[in-house]
Amino acid sequence: MLRSVPPPNRSRVMIIRPATFLACLVAVFAASPAHARDLFVDANHGDDTRDGLSAATAWRSLQHASKEVRSGDTVWVNPGIYRGPVRLYTKGKMGSPITFRATEIGMNRVIVTNANWEVRSGKRPWVLEDESLGLYSIPFEWDMPARVLYDGKDLFPYADIERLKSFSTPDGEPGPRHGYAWDAKNHRLYLRLHEGGRFGSRDPNKHVMAVAPPTGLQREGTLVGAPHHYCFGVLEPGDAHVVLDGFTFETPGVAGVYVEANQVTVRRCWFLGCRTGVVGNYQDETTTDPTGTDYFSMRLDPVEQQRAAASVTIEYCDYSQTPAFDDMVEVMSNHALRYSRDTDRGPMWSRKDPHGLPDQRYTYEIGIAARIGRGWVIRRNHIHDTFEGLSCHATWASIGLLAEENLFERLLDNAVELEDHSRDMTVRRNVVIDALEPFSFQPLRGEPWPGPARFEQNIILNTPEYSSLWLPPRPHLRGAFKIGIKTNTWERNPRLVGQKPPKEFHLAPPGIVFAHNTVLFPGGRLIDPQGDEKIPIRGVKFYNNILATDYLVSTDPSKPRFHSGHFEFADNAVVPATPGMPGPGDIPAEHGGRRFPTLASIGLSTDLRLEKHSPLRGAARSHNKGVPALPDIGALQPGDSWYPLRVGPMADKSPGEESKILR
Repeated sequence: MLRSVPPPNRSRVMIIRPATFLACLVAVFAASPAHARDLFVDANHGDDTRDGLSAATAWRSLQHASKEVRSGDTVWVNPGIYRGPVRLYTKGKMGSPITFRATEIGMNRVIVTNANWEVRSGKRPWVLEDESLGLYSIPFEWDMPARVLYDGKDLFPYADIERLKSFSTPDGEPGPRHGYAWDAKNHRLYLRLHEGGRFGSRDPNKHVMAVAPPTGLQREGTLVGAPHHYCFGVLEPGDAHVVLDGFTFETPGVAGVYVEANQVTVRRCWFLGCRTGVVGNYQDETTTDPTGTDYFSMRLDPVEQQRAAASVTIEYCDYSQTPAFDDMVEVMSNHALRYSRDTDRGPMWSRKDPHGLPDQRYTYEIGIAARIGRGWVIRRNHIHDTFEGLSCHATWASIGLLAEENLFERLLDNAVELEDHSRDMTVRRNVVIDALEPFSFQPLRGEPWPGPARFEQNIILNTPEYSSLWLPPRPHLRGAFKIGIKTNTWERNPRLVGQKPPKEFHLAPPGIVFAHNTVLFPGGRLIDPQGDEKIPIRGVKFYNNILATDYLVSTDPSKPRFHSGHFEFADNAVVPATPGMPGPGDIPAEHGGRRFPTLASIGLSTDLRLEKHSPLRGAARSHNKGVPALPDIGALQPGDSWYPLRVGPMADKSPGEESKILR
């Protein structure tokens, strides 16, 4: 296990000339580091009655430290299990932040948990109810848990006990082979662990069981309304200047970290059993659509935006819902014939209401962040084995969101959703591996439409292992880019009912620009069009990309469903991803673009860089429309050092300890 740099010695020796004594004296006392302290917390050996000023006199609880800390302090937290929620009201200052830092950086070294303590500590044993099913239960006074983990593995929340017994979803589809269910009448929690030894014994008494408290408020359950909804809360508006570094956050009702304040950094953390990693305090209003279903009409009023937590950075973190992706693979493999029908997406969407969950409040369709405000930065994180990377519940009202150099890997749906009213989003230099549909633009709430947005120098890859797995034999259902505005928006949204959709949609300049991306998407199509494909969307632009897919939008050339001029294409390199497939075709190669017969003909090396002889070297053209002025077509440019990515909590360590993505 890697140990952090020891706490610094903050003492200073200063030699000051008499002529400048007064000025220096003022500077010394004004500078916050002179007043900063190193404080210590130790869950195993500490005592909250001590002074916390040394490792020998460490406090025991993070909550006590949060009450004693002040601007400039660093709280050093020893390995152990700390019970949340931690509530921090004190603010740091610019240049003098409050820092909570683990003394050892490693998953499960410093854990902040909201799990039921009697269950997690093993003091409440599980009772075998049915040996043949491996069905166990415990009395449980809380309501339906937001999540349940066994040794860090995520159990699927089944709608009821009968569904748990049959491993089936409410719509009759096969579900994951392990899960839990809640008996509200008798206040008992039931579960079945995976059979066959995939994750060890089927007896929960032989695992560390982390059972979360109930989930959050509003339709999708991400609105924080109680302390048990988060493990660590940076509370009350204002500039907090707080850094959280090196923690494992486990089983809150909603998020590992909740922020009401500005200027917060969450660094080198793991999120286990967290419905989302970091959640802001942005609120929305809920209305009811004509079918009687709760429906969001997002508020974008200036007062709410001013209140929302801003300038939050999430970096070098690890967010996952393991084994969500493997659960899908297992169900698909066991029921291959069932999922050859044109309408089945059950294995992917069992974690998305109404396909399999008790209700929408338990949806996995969130990602590493939710309720993002203004100026958030999400960079160098490993986001893997999840349903979403950044869903609409993350981005719907964001302003100026920057998502850069993240690794999105093994996702059941999208890496980034540009929805529903987000503005000025930049998504650059990310790598997306084995996602159902990496980038999505399908706003469902009406105007104002999302944008402008820039997707620059991203790499999208399908590995051979999974490119043929998704819904065989229908690869045309997957699209590297899911783009469109559903016309049923005017039927569902109460604000739009009775109005007719426009004959064409216009996005705010410069629109949505996809520039200098490398897309290698065998087993799929370039565009998954949403809504009426005959209605153009003015402002979707593809410039200087390598676009390698098996189809454009359809496997049937007699039904193109997509026409020249619908989007704007220029200077793209277009090639079939799989030999013998038609590829994206002529439309993406318009206006200076070129079609190539094979990937080899474009001179793309195994490390995704262009060979010296590649016809794409120096072939890019600047369009002066929010497109970076780069020389080569595709994502990787001469001199680029950002790829392979260095992501996750251990990535900023010494060479040889970085995360590796191409294995």
